[in-house]
Parts: sequence; structure tokens; C-alpha cells
Amino acid sequence: MARYILLIVCLSLGLFATGCQNKPTANPDPAYELQQSQAQPIATPIPTSTGDQPIVITELSPNDAAALSDGMLDDNPTNAVTVQPKPTKPQVVVIEPDVSHTTPMTSVAQPQIDGSVRAAKGPSDTVMAKRVAQAHGGWHWTRSRSLQTDIKLSFGGKVRLTGTLLTDRAGGKVRLTLTDGTVLVYDGNQVWMSPPDANVARPRFDALTWSYFLVAPFKLNDAGSHLQNLGTLPFMGDRQLAAGKLTFGQGVGDTPDDWYVIYVDPQTRWLRGMAYIVTYGKDVSTAESNPHAITYDNYVKLAGVILPRTWTFWNWSLDKGVIGQPIGSATLSNMQMVYPAANSFIKPENSVLCEAPQ
Repeated sequence: MARYILLIVCLSLGLFATGCQNKPTANPDPAYELQQSQAQPIATPIPTSTGDQPIVITELSPNDAAALSDGMLDDNPTNAVTVQPKPTKPQVVVIEPDVSHTTPMTSVAQPQIDGSVRAAKGPSDTVMAKRVAQAHGGWHWTRSRSLQTDIKLSFGGKVRLTGTLLTDRAGGKVRLTLTDGTVLVYDGNQVWMSPPDANVARPRFDALTWSYFLVAPFKLNDAGSHLQNLGTLPFMGDRQLAAGKLTFGQGVGDTPDDWYVIYVDPQTRWLRGMAYIVTYGKDVSTAESNPHAITYDNYVKLAGVILPRTWTFWNWSLDKGVIGQPIGSATLSNMQMVYPAANSFIKPENSVLCEAPQ
């Protein structure tokens, strides 16, 4: 009898122990899942539901564009964009430029962007900046670590730069590894070049400029940045887009006197281009006499983030938009979200400090 009692007690204890085991509980919050995946940093690409390949985005209808902006497009392994069933009352039904606080195009005098009005006036248009970031997958971007891409940059029919560009989302740090072995690193404060005698004419410019163009949709609302809505302006040929003037406070970056005119598609809210001046190593009047523009094409969706893989450079004027034939181009490939190596954004061995322009 005692043996039967002992057997029953043992079985009861075994069942109790089994029932008390910790079971993994589903957490619907993607931020929680990402936090858990980051507990042990890795050096390989961050896996996504589409594997390691980005989803190529072609032309979208306005309804699909609205769904994309609302995050209702589903990643799928066929490299196609599919739209999930839309709710009866989606948050955004039609994406149109917000003109409630702007002057209609017909009554807007073409602004003269020169030294007299370089500082934008009026409140910064944070709504416009946030909508652009959201349309490019801002929620996913804020939960990413680093973006890496191969880049081939050409001007005047000659290759200007080829290499791999790695940029850190949180701190804006940059690592540019050129195909000849030269490494440029922006550690958040300084730019370093290795080896010290590398044949790079403007290493600090290269380290900071191309990474900014890469993630520009998420930079419009940075501290010290000021975005002024310009209404609608000519972009390319007969095409007109919503536009804004981006300026910077004193002490922001190496060249706070730079300015941009951004162009935003009214349906998708994607950043389609930016006019700009380069005051790096020159005075403002000289820079403003030779403005240029970059246009973006061949958008892809990677881990929820939407970015272009083709850049084209042009001459530019405010009243016409881009002018003439392209003067340069950049092709991005092997774009992926990654966990960077621990030494990616620190001073490389055998390197020299690259001073800011005076």
C-alpha cells in the first residue's frame, strides 16, 4: 500500500513540475522581438521575411501608395508588392500634399534662395518632414541598427568612387570602405582616413555627403534642421511636386550654410529629389552660383524601409527644376540591414585625422 501511495505522489509531483515549466509566450510587439534579437549582436545581415533580397517597388496606384504609407503592404518572398485587405476606415485613404498651411501655387512668388533669405522664416514644417519619413518606413527605420550598401558613383562619364557604405542609424556614424582598400570612418565627431596617404581628394566630404543622400528621407527633422514649405514647384519637365526648403542652424555639421530644396511626390510622399549647394571649402555666393540636384529612382523595400537604388545628378534652377542632361549618377546594390561589427565606427589603425574645412 505504501508503494502505491509513493507512486501517486511521484506522479503528481512530475505533473506539477511539467505544468510549471516556463512556456514561451507570444508577444505581438515587433519592437519586443527586435529587442530580444539584439540581445546577442551578430555580424551577419538581419534576417527579414523576404530573405536577404529587397522587394523592388514599381509604379503604384494612389490606393496602393496610401496602403504603402500606412504600412499595409506585406513583405513576401516573391519579390513582389502585395496589398493586404484594407480596413473599412484606413488611417489614410488618399495621400495628397497638405496645402492647408501653404499659399496656392498660383499666388506664390518664386522664392529667391540667396544670401538675403537663406534662413527659413516661419515655423519649421515638422508635419511634412514626418510624413516623408513615415512614407519611407520610418517606424522600421527607428528600430534598425545600420544600413549597408555597395555604391558606384560617376561624374562626367568617369567613375568617381566605388566601395561599401555603412551608416549607423542612431548616431549617424559612417564607414566607407573603398575598393582600393581605403577606409573612411566618421565616429560621430571626427573623420579618419586609413591609410594616411590614401588618394582621396576630399575624404571628409565623401564620408559625410553620400551617407546623407542615402538616408535623407529620415534626416529632414533632425535637430538644427529647418524645413519650410514652398508649396508646389517645377521638378522635371512639366512635372511639379510638393517642395520645401531645408536649412540648418549655425554650428550644425561642417557646412551649416548649405541649403536644400526637397521634392516630395504628392501620392506616395516619397522623397523624389533634392536641389542643393555645396559650400564645403568655398564661400556661399560661389556655391549658389552653381547649384545642382539629385533625383531618386528604382525604389526598394528592405525590412520595411523604402529607399532608392538609383541616384541621378543634374544642373538645377528654382524656376525650372532639373536642367539638361544628367551630369552624374550613382548605383546602389547589395543593400541590407546589418548589425555592424564592434570596430566599424572607431578610429582605424594606421589612420590620419581629416580636418573640417575652414
